[in-house]
Amino acid sequence: MAAVTNPLGLPGRGASRTGLRFRLFGFPVVIDLSFVIVLAVLGYASVSRGLAYLVGWVVVAIAAVLLHELGHAFAARAAGAAPSIELSGFGGLTTFRLGYRPSRLRSIGISAAGPVVGLAVGAALMLLGRSVYFDPAAPGYFLLSAALFVTLGWSLLNLLPILPLDGGHIMAELLPGAPERRERLAAVVSIGVAAVTAVLALLAGWLIAALLAGWFAFINVAAVRRRAEPAPSELTSELTPEQSQRRTQDSRAALWLVDQGRLAEARHLAETAPAGVDPAVAGVVLASLGDVEAGSDLVRRAVDEVSEDPLRQECLERIRRLRPVDGTA
Repeated sequence: MAAVTNPLGLPGRGASRTGLRFRLFGFPVVIDLSFVIVLAVLGYASVSRGLAYLVGWVVVAIAAVLLHELGHAFAARAAGAAPSIELSGFGGLTTFRLGYRPSRLRSIGISAAGPVVGLAVGAALMLLGRSVYFDPAAPGYFLLSAALFVTLGWSLLNLLPILPLDGGHIMAELLPGAPERRERLAAVVSIGVAAVTAVLALLAGWLIAALLAGWFAFINVAAVRRRAEPAPSELTSELTPEQSQRRTQDSRAALWLVDQGRLAEARHLAETAPAGVDPAVAGVVLASLGDVEAGSDLVRRAVDEVSEDPLRQECLERIRRLRPVDGTA
């Protein structure tokens, strides 16, 4: 399982349509049905002991991932954001907006807050296990073992230097250079670490972990290739009609993700779309993630190139709404 924060998230996650929605400590929370199904599959072996054990595993795992995401959410709230939490597919995602580019230290703090909470809870459970006797044949021992695995084990997993895990974001902030250079270097390192992790997981017989690491390697390869290509505006004249249509569709999808508050996924789509997205859309995504000045500049330059384009005009209007009213949109 993986738990991440902005700016990157797990790929391929759509809007939640089936699941539980509630507020916890003021944070909007969604637990999608897909997350429960994945947990049930991961804990299927426990059903041999009885259905109650499988249910117990799912409840403990949900609680652990939710605690992890609450760590991110409280840290983001302290930075001035209004985060939301979603548990979906193979992990959790805390999404938030900041009206400014946070410092490296603050970004590291937000990324590290989730694993720190998990490790702290796991340490407390270890103390409990040492101070109170649990019969190995009793349900309490199973639940304690499951809780230790999902708090300590998954927290350590998320600290691996692999994007889009928390450890990958921390690594990106620690690398030298400008933000774009750091992200590219982090993606390159992520490919190597994910590949080694996949091989080791296969040797250990952990098929699901190997597949997850392989997927992380794949999406980072795609991100590196996208960053190495010319900007989308430079490719416009070379696109086939099919590619142009796909680019428009992906651009609209990225704007929809922004509207839904799914900023990490909007950025992932902007970086990995086969034909790219419109540069004005890329600017809206960047501005929504907190870099308003750079995003606004992208949108203005795109509109200057093709001022009559409806999509770019829409992006310009979005930037005007996003920026403070100072007449410089």
